[in-house]
Amino acid sequence: MSETRIALVTGASRGIGQAIARELGASGLHVVGTATSSEGAARIEADLQQHCGRGSGRVLNVTDPDSV
Repeated sequence: MSETRIALVTGASRGIGQAIARELGASGLHVVGTATSSEGAARIEADLQQHCGRGSGRVLNVTDPDSV
C-alpha cells in the first residue's frame, strides 16, 4: 500500500512559506498551504499546481482559535 505524505505549511501565499511549500511539493509531498483569506488560499493552490502539479490551499488563521 502506498502512503501519501502530506505537509501543512502556514503562510504559504508568499515569501518563505511559499518557497517551503514549493520545495516540499517538488520533493513529492502533497502540500496543504494556508492563508488568512480565500484569495490567498486560491493563489496558493494555483501556485502549487503550476510548480508541483499538486497541492491545495486552505483558509486558516492560526492566531484565531475559532479558525483552528
